[in-house]
Amino acid sequence: MRVLCAVLALTSSITGSLVASAFPFTTAIGGTSVRINFGATAVDAIMYYAGATQVAAILPTNTPLGDATVTVTYNGRTSSLFRFKVVRSAFGVFTVSQSRLGDAIATCGTPS
Repeated sequence: MRVLCAVLALTSSITGSLVASAFPFTTAIGGTSVRINFGATAVDAIMYYAGATQVAAILPTNTPLGDATVTVTYNGRTSSLFRFKVVRSAFGVFTVSQSRLGDAIATCGTPS
């Protein structure tokens, strides 16, 4: 499993947050979706979380490794693209308060 967790400067009318609560997760939640592009190939991410200023999505295991772009669409309006690199696994540390201060949450993605 590859996980994309992006904090984006989004402006939307979502109040609060929407979290996927039942399996199987879908590629859209609350009118929000994430698309990853690799040249002419596009992959729709599986949505986990959508809020007014951030989204979290899971990349399918068949997502190619390498340079890519991501866009977020909310109610038919698509963001500017953001360039990034898809890697097999990556270590991440976040704070509970999401302020970079305080108690940490550590994650480690591993190849499936």
